[in-house]
Amino acid sequence: VKLLRSTPETLAQELSWGEKHTCLVLGSAPVAKSVPAAECAALACQFAHKPRAASGEIAARAVEAVPTSSGQCTAVAVFFLPKEDKPAQQPAAKKARKEAESVRLRHIVVKYRDCGQPFDPVRNRPVTRSREDAESMLRQALRELSQEAATIKLPADANKAKLAALQPTPKYVSLCRELSECTTAQKGGGMIGDLGWQSPDQLSNFGPAFAETARTLAVGQWSDLTGSDNGVHILQRIA
Repeated sequence: VKLLRSTPETLAQELSWGEKHTCLVLGSAPVAKSVPAAECAALACQFAHKPRAASGEIAARAVEAVPTSSGQCTAVAVFFLPKEDKPAQQPAAKKARKEAESVRLRHIVVKYRDCGQPFDPVRNRPVTRSREDAESMLRQALRELSQEAATIKLPADANKAKLAALQPTPKYVSLCRELSECTTAQKGGGMIGDLGWQSPDQLSNFGPAFAETARTLAVGQWSDLTGSDNGVHILQRIA
């Protein structure tokens, strides 16, 4: 038996909200070597507050840069939220009401071969793609939806802005018809991709990650990538 002793190398980086450090990206050695820090930061900003999409895109860029590398390309993106002046905990009654709320959602789902239901009911064919490919497709969809959103001026009135969220945008309609492997993609008009009102019990049927993601969305907001037995989703809360 040999006893090996070593002193680990410890590095520290000071983060400051005042200096607008809004996120932190951790990458394995292959990622750090193949994706420049500036590019990691740009990708994190592109998928702001969507850590799964951001980390997946950074890792994918590393794989593209060194496709024959034997090292594991892993990235973790952490986004910081501004401190709120509100009390740390909501009153119990108000919290219970919020958790009991139903939400209305629209989505795009892309299946993969290892999901619980690897069959596309829209195109009537089995699904053979990998989860990585499914997530890549939805990251591109999020990118296009974000670009479209930057060109849309929402009403200043909050109630009118919420009403505007009920109407799907042209880009969403196009992407839903092109990508989504759910029969909701075959609905017409403003109902395309609409999952309808989902109660807490109905949300739980999709799994805890899906339910938690749906509950935290503001009206009009697009989610990060989230999974269920049906595949990988992006969600938009519309009411």
